[in-house]
Amino acid sequence: FSGVKYIAGQMGTGAQIEITSFVLSLIILCASTVVFVRFFCGFACAFGSLGDALHAIYLKICKKLKKKPVSLKKEWEQWLILLKYVLLAGIVLACFFGVYGNARGTSPWDVFSMIHAGNFRLSAYKIGIAVLILLMIGMAFIERFFCRFFCPMGAIFAWLPVLPFSVLDRDRSNCIPKCRACEIKCPVDYQIKRDQKNGGECIHCMQCV
Repeated sequence: FSGVKYIAGQMGTGAQIEITSFVLSLIILCASTVVFVRFFCGFACAFGSLGDALHAIYLKICKKLKKKPVSLKKEWEQWLILLKYVLLAGIVLACFFGVYGNARGTSPWDVFSMIHAGNFRLSAYKIGIAVLILLMIGMAFIERFFCRFFCPMGAIFAWLPVLPFSVLDRDRSNCIPKCRACEIKCPVDYQIKRDQKNGGECIHCMQCV
């Protein structure tokens, strides 16, 4: 996502866009998403893996306490899913107009990256730490909470065109009547309509298969 911010910032100032390591990573990820759908989200994203681990721990606690896990209402999900697009637009515009630097210390991704790299000099990232903790709480209670509702990179991936041979297609003729096993298993709660192929919100984790 640093590549996205860099490109928006360079466009805002009219400066030349160079192929930095961040931009190259962005190009490779977007190209692979076009070919293999959101394979990165399903299998390679460190933040998504953190969410999976937290949710698995929460489910084990619920099972031990014999309590039903909390869930979001479908009506809420339809609106919450739009938040990542709003967040993407806000960050891109802030970079374009050169004001993103004023928000330094508020990014949960910066905090996560620093911790992941073993850098714990986080005194200037108090807001970012608070946001990260809130996201982690959300990820514990709701499967793929960040990926579904707040990931700006996921918003970019969701809008990329996908080559037909990579798209999952459910054959309804082989389904047991009224069976929703694949939808129930889906970590992002993607609701496949009748005879509809998977769309941009699908992270291609293959759990439905």
